[in-house]
Amino acid sequence: MNTHTLKFPSGCSVKHCKQDAKAIVKNSKQSNSPIPLHAALDMVASDNGINLPWERALKQLMAGDVK
Repeated sequence: MNTHTLKFPSGCSVKHCKQDAKAIVKNSKQSNSPIPLHAALDMVASDNGINLPWERALKQLMAGDVK
């Protein structure tokens, strides 16, 4: 299944959220406080309506168990 077309409760697609997470990582490196990608993905998932780690959030989206 292509997860890029799935949408978080906020309306943002998984693809867009991944881009946001990569931007957070890039910005954090420039500010000398690096954030690992997995942590940035978790933050983005939470910011977009699913307060779970990224992988679990994706599983929830794929199952259609999102309100």
